[in-house]
Amino acid sequence: MSNFFESPFKGKLLSEQVTNPNIVVGRYSYYSGYYHGHSFDDCARYLMPDRD
Repeated sequence: MSNFFESPFKGKLLSEQVTNPNIVVGRYSYYSGYYHGHSFDDCARYLMPDRD
């Protein structure tokens, strides 16, 4: 299984990860999910369900 992140010390900007239009992120917000190996979108769907 490949990891979405390069290392536990490198995060990725949320603006490069989030595809859900219901989630608004700042220009410098970042997320590092190295230890569970998923992007923020995979995590966020449990925090805020999709809306039409």
